[in-house]
Amino acid sequence: MRWCFLVAGQAAEEPGMGRALLEDPDAAEVIARASDELSLDVPLLLRRGGPQLDRTEVAQTVAVALAAAAIAGLRTRGVHPTLAAGHSLGELGAWIATGGPSSGDGVALAAARGRLLADQATRTPGGLLALTVATGFRASQREEVLADAAALGLALAADNALVELVLSGPFEGLEALRARHGGRMVLGVGPWHHPVMAPVVPRWRAALDGVVADDAVGFVSSVTTELVAAEGIREHLATAVVRTVRWRQTLARLPALGVDAVVLPGLSRTMRGLLRLNEFPLPVFSGTTPRELDAIAALGSSGAC
Repeated sequence: MRWCFLVAGQAAEEPGMGRALLEDPDAAEVIARASDELSLDVPLLLRRGGPQLDRTEVAQTVAVALAAAAIAGLRTRGVHPTLAAGHSLGELGAWIATGGPSSGDGVALAAARGRLLADQATRTPGGLLALTVATGFRASQREEVLADAAALGLALAADNALVELVLSGPFEGLEALRARHGGRMVLGVGPWHHPVMAPVVPRWRAALDGVVADDAVGFVSSVTTELVAAEGIREHLATAVVRTVRWRQTLARLPALGVDAVVLPGLSRTMRGLLRLNEFPLPVFSGTTPRELDAIAALGSSGAC
């Protein structure tokens, strides 16, 4: 079975996330690392919820920890991806999945990334606007939205689907765009993937360079949609914080890369929604509970899909 792991990023939080994974010993060990990085009782936070999960440094660390926890549980069961890709922050999880840093170091990197982005967002406030047209975006509509966004100083943060764009930048520009085209503000985030985040790049690069990582194989960039060689992944991750996530194009590329099915480790609800929006043709399996991890392992050993 040729698996592709697709890893969600920030703002993919879902009710009850991570609680079931705490029952898996391998997964629980990874989640405990997030507690160390945040000086918070993350298992308790997952069980009870709370406003702390809205803080960027917490949300990003927990999201990667849950992905890494599911990946650890799958590895124990003998499931390894042929390819992996991640949406924005999720690229850290993809790097872990394809054999780069250890789960613990990946969680530490997520905490560092979250702190760096949160700090920059206090200096250059802003946010994200998700703009969806349920009946379909005509090409002319997309061009109009993007032209208006550019005139307002906004950037295309993510091209999620033909019917969904995410714009990034100052609040006043986002509100003006929303007044013209609708959309919803994404809560608990900053102006991610906008040029104002450029000061983060050298500090984030230094954090990435400070972690030991094995040669990762099968990492698919969600910026270029191309496979990235092991020696280029750190630089890709460093600069991706100011580049557009081309998720629609990345999903379209995967079938041609020869995978049989995809696994969504850690967080799955938002990613499933994006797969549906893109009419993704391959089988999709969530990896959010020990039972789901067992089922994926059984499929892998049987060769069925």
